[in-house]
Formats: sequence, C-alpha cells, structure tokens
Amino acid sequence: MAGHAPMSNITERILVDSNIPYIRIQETTSEVYYRLREHVSKIGPDDIEKIELIHAIAEKYLNFDAIDAVLD
Repeated sequence: MAGHAPMSNITERILVDSNIPYIRIQETTSEVYYRLREHVSKIGPDDIEKIELIHAIAEKYLNFDAIDAVLD
C-alpha cells in the first residue's frame, strides 16, 4: 500500500478490522513496480544463488518480527 499520501480513516479502519496483513511503503505503486520488474524470475530448488540473494534481501529489508507480531 503506497504511503506517500495519508490513509483515510475509513481505509485504516477497514484494514485494522479485517486483520489482513499489509505493507505500507513510501514509494508510489509505479516506483515499486519499476524496481521489482527486474527481480522477477522463475526460481527452482537448484537455483542456490538466487535463493541466497532473496534471503539476503529479505533479511535486510523486511522486519520479520513485526510481521510475525501481526500474524499472531
């Protein structure tokens, strides 16, 4: 969910009440798409290098404790 504009009260209430996990980011949807388009590829179990890259990127940019806290 793009975070460059304020979220309306009704949208925030719907998200909170639904308990649907979401990520709020500062970039626009088009900026995120532009960044991700170069990272999308098919990955198989033998693609060790790609899997290690995904792990490294995820550890750097995702707060797994915060995600787990929301899901518990």
